[in-house]
Amino acid sequence: VGAATGEGDSNGGYTSRSAGTEFLITTGPAPAPSLDGENVVFGRVLKGMDVVTRIAAVPTFRPSGNSIAWNQVAEWLRDERAAKARESWRKPTQAIVITDAGVLTRPDPVT
Repeated sequence: VGAATGEGDSNGGYTSRSAGTEFLITTGPAPAPSLDGENVVFGRVLKGMDVVTRIAAVPTFRPSGNSIAWNQVAEWLRDERAAKARESWRKPTQAIVITDAGVLTRPDPVT
């Protein structure tokens, strides 16, 4: 499961070309091949992992097998609506709003 501020690709993954993406938090399961060669891995969650876990638990829209098959046919026919329909795939089924996030100070380096 991933959380990002941008759009996912047609396979439900995220790429560096995702419009508006500022950060991505992956919560597993690993590996995430859609991220390979496209992103720089850095950082870790120091505080608030419970919030990340709650965000990851929000259900996402998952199309049925028939919907996926018809979407592929529409794409093959170059129907522009196919890409538009895929934009909703794997998006949360409810709004996720983070307010008053604050800023953590940098911890002292471990020596």
